[in-house]
Amino acid sequence: MALALPEDGIIVACDINDEYTSEARKYWHAVGAGSKIDLKFGPAMDMVHELSSQDNREPFDFVFIDADKGNYSNY
Repeated sequence: MALALPEDGIIVACDINDEYTSEARKYWHAVGAGSKIDLKFGPAMDMVHELSSQDNREPFDFVFIDADKGNYSNY
């Protein structure tokens, strides 16, 4: 997805496990997409609240949530 974004596009990715994302970052950088991904750590619900409270953030064009299934209705 990051490679298909326009020049000024960015992906905000959230995860709670650096073990998986450290491996993923290798691939992001290998294909030249590392600068287009803003990785944030913490529970998804906390990240949703944090991101939605930032007044200066542009609205999201697309949201994909693959988090704890029990909280889907809360997102």
